Amino acid sequence: MVTNRGLAVVLVRVLALVLVLYGAAGLAWLYGVDHEYWPVPAARALLPMLVGALLWVSVGRVVDRMLPQRTAAGSEESALSAADAERIGYAVLGLYLAATAVPELSRVAVEIQRWREVSALSGLPSSLQMNLLTSGIRFVLGVALFFGARGLVGLVAKLRRAGA
Repeated sequence: MVTNRGLAVVLVRVLALVLVLYGAAGLAWLYGVDHEYWPVPAARALLPMLVGALLWVSVGRVVDRMLPQRTAAGSEESALSAADAERIGYAVLGLYLAATAVPELSRVAVEIQRWREVSALSGLPSSLQMNLLTSGIRFVLGVALFFGARGLVGLVAKLRRAGA
C-alpha cells in the first residue's frame, strides 16, 4: 500500500534526479565555450544540479511542507487519498516550474548586465524583457503552486461541487 508521504518522497526524489540530469546535460555546453561567456552556461548547468541536490538532501522537509500535519492521534501513515495525491502533484509541479526558472532568470540577469555595460541606450531589448517576464512568471507560478497546493486542492474541490 502506498502512503501519501511515501509517494511524495518518491516524486520529489524523481524531480531531484531530473534536475541533476538536466544540469548535467548542460555541462556539455561548457566545452568549447569562449572563456568570456562561460558563466552563463555554467550557471544554467550548475543551478539545476544544486537545486536537485538540495531537494534530495532535504526531501523530508519538502514533503512536510507539501502534506498537512497529522495530529498525534492520527499520526500513523494512511492510504493515499485523492486530495493528498492532488496536493502532491501540484506541489511537485510547482517545484519543477520554480527550479527550471531559476537558471533562466540568472541567464537573463547576466544578459541584462551585459546589455547595460555595452549599450548607451537606457531601454532593454524587447526579447530580454519578454524572457525576464516569462521566467519571472514561471518562477512565481511555481512558488505559488508549491506553497498554495493545499488551497488549490480546496478550490478545485469547491469548483467540482459547484459544477455538479
